[in-house]
Amino acid sequence: MQHYFRWTLQHQKMVLFIVALISCISAVGLSRAVVASSVGDLFFGDSPQYSNYLERIREFGSDEVIAVAYEESDPLGTESLERLQRIITTLEAHPEVKRTTSLLDLEQIKDQDGTLYVNRYADLAREHPEKRHQLVQEIKDDPLLQGRTFSRSGNHVLLLTELKVDPNRSGEKAPQLANDFRLILDDYGYGPDQRHESGFPAVMAEMIHQTYFSFKVIFPFTVMVMVGSVVMLFRTPLPVFLSVSVSMLSVLWTVGISAFISPKLSIFYGIVPSVVTIVAVSDVIHLWSAYLHELALGKDRDEAILGSATDVGRACLLTSITTAVGFFSISLVPTPVFRELGVVLGAGVGIALLLAMTLVPIIASWGKTPSVKAQQMDNPIGRLVNRSVSICNHISTQYPRIVVGVFLVCTAGLTWGFLNTNIETSFIGRLSDDNSLRLDADWFEDEFTGSQTMDVFVSAETPERMLDPDVMQGIAALQSELESLPAVDDSVSIADLVQRIDVGLGGTGIVPDSRAAIGQYLLLFELGGGSSLDPFIDFERKQVRIALQLNEHRMRRVHEMAKQANEIGARVMPEDVDTIGTGMMPLVGGWLDEIVSGQRNGVLMSVISITILMIIGLRQLGAGLWSMIPNLLPLLAVTACAHWIWHELDSDTLTVLMMAIGIGVDDTIHFLTRLRIESGRSTSHEEATRRTFHFAGRAIIMTTVILAAGFMPFLASDYWSTWILGSLLPLALVVAMLADLLLVPALVTIGAIRFPLSDSMPDSASAR
Repeated sequence: MQHYFRWTLQHQKMVLFIVALISCISAVGLSRAVVASSVGDLFFGDSPQYSNYLERIREFGSDEVIAVAYEESDPLGTESLERLQRIITTLEAHPEVKRTTSLLDLEQIKDQDGTLYVNRYADLAREHPEKRHQLVQEIKDDPLLQGRTFSRSGNHVLLLTELKVDPNRSGEKAPQLANDFRLILDDYGYGPDQRHESGFPAVMAEMIHQTYFSFKVIFPFTVMVMVGSVVMLFRTPLPVFLSVSVSMLSVLWTVGISAFISPKLSIFYGIVPSVVTIVAVSDVIHLWSAYLHELALGKDRDEAILGSATDVGRACLLTSITTAVGFFSISLVPTPVFRELGVVLGAGVGIALLLAMTLVPIIASWGKTPSVKAQQMDNPIGRLVNRSVSICNHISTQYPRIVVGVFLVCTAGLTWGFLNTNIETSFIGRLSDDNSLRLDADWFEDEFTGSQTMDVFVSAETPERMLDPDVMQGIAALQSELESLPAVDDSVSIADLVQRIDVGLGGTGIVPDSRAAIGQYLLLFELGGGSSLDPFIDFERKQVRIALQLNEHRMRRVHEMAKQANEIGARVMPEDVDTIGTGMMPLVGGWLDEIVSGQRNGVLMSVISITILMIIGLRQLGAGLWSMIPNLLPLLAVTACAHWIWHELDSDTLTVLMMAIGIGVDDTIHFLTRLRIESGRSTSHEEATRRTFHFAGRAIIMTTVILAAGFMPFLASDYWSTWILGSLLPLALVVAMLADLLLVPALVTIGAIRFPLSDSMPDSASAR
């Protein structure tokens, strides 16, 4: 590393020109960037299950539905119906809308003199306004319509807007779509205080909103926190300027080059600028702290710059490699968004190190030599840091067995929590409890028949097979069993329509026992003015769709329900009829098993790879293996704490674990790398440990505090996957710091970790 520092200082103009050129290219790329991830881009890619799902919903309609419940005191009043009609006309004119379902579509089925009549309740209310309240009550009393139109309490009416099937629809459009629909309702008098909304597109819109929130709010706050932390620690302008310059250029290069390659950025890019900024500032702090230490030893400025490269540059290189490995391991998750995130963050770590190793020596050579006070960090914060280092040194070296015993007990408790953790994911559950969309989802659960959807498709190869009584009766039986499941609030299918027609004709609501009768029922319905059957049965009558309304938001549970629906269908349906439960939620839930498997493989790969790197970097097998103990503790701590607080672990927490081990290992590397150097310069292990604390302890505490503080702004996010970066990741960093400053030196003291001393390596004493 000293050769690179020397070369950089000798070719400053050329180096800065190259930095400026790459920055310009990155700026061009950044100017083209858009947040534009479709659902397929985020999760499924070329998944055959997703392709099969798309083929089916093109036939029957998408489950991408925005549900809005608006408050109306007289829903069947003439003025209310006219206003609703104008809203529907405006919505259906939107290029992304396929159709709407509302009170205007609700049908009354009745027999009159042997003839089946199908009338829309809205038309009946217009013809007989004096009966409108009676018609409302009739709808509420109809067991097949309860919970589908009117809220269980109050005067809210349900309006469903189905989007066109478009697997390539950019996620960037989601907030605009949601905003367009809200403005339409605002224009017609249904303001935010008079409506509630739900549905997957609304959740997607909120996720995109949180991404922009990360860009516009969290990232600037992160920069402010990092700058403030550096100011308080060093009290001189040059390290502050370096921190800002290196971090901003690192972000520009990382995001800009990515956008130059592909301008479509996923929603996970919201965390990239802040994470890269924090890593970049960490590199600057270690290098600058080493530079101050070399000055304090009496070296001149140029010698101190080159000395920092010798003592810390190699450690920074190793820490960047291990951090990059932790981030790259995210790419093992088999979804496009995680693959991209892992590559981008891993590249960002490398870019941050390159810029730090390039700009720190150049700018340090331009500035004045820091004063003795600055070199000693003689300020209140610096003295507090130095005092903390002394306390850790005393405790770990004077009471090593007690320290090891305490960590063993803690590890046992954390391991128990880790082993009893269950992994689950809920998109709506990732929003904070006071988020408006989360509150609306809870409201929908109380007032309507669930706010989540799942489709069950029943199909056969023979045309008209769905009209056979054994199939139609099987569909009714399948629905009945599905509705008995706790998570299913309601279901609707062609069998419901057949049963309603039977009631309308004076029957008891059973499925007829002949194909001719079933076909006659559907013909009477269409001739009587009934609406299209397309959402429930295909033209050739080979496939039927059962639409379920769920009160379950957890993806893996919904996936299990889809498999359960398949098992019930196999039992109650004829042998030549297939049953397939699908939909966006069960697909994500099923893919979640693959995601979790990939995340676990990523964590395992991180541990194995970093262990190998530690053995190589420390040049000793035993030290490399022992060094992983403090690096595994943060993983156990994060997982166990999440289990104790939330009982179920969101799958994205595993991504934090990969980031935690990649970042948390940095302190171990700096401590043990310095210990190996100081052991070669010392005549006793106690002296080597003391000198290691003096050199590396301060930087470890400073970087941990700054890293933890840098991630804290993520706590402002309403989205769980972002919020945990500000809660669980700082926890992991603090646990790693305590393990590195207490457990590692205790292991050194009791002899578990040892490096050769100077008396056994005569030539090393002069190596500096």
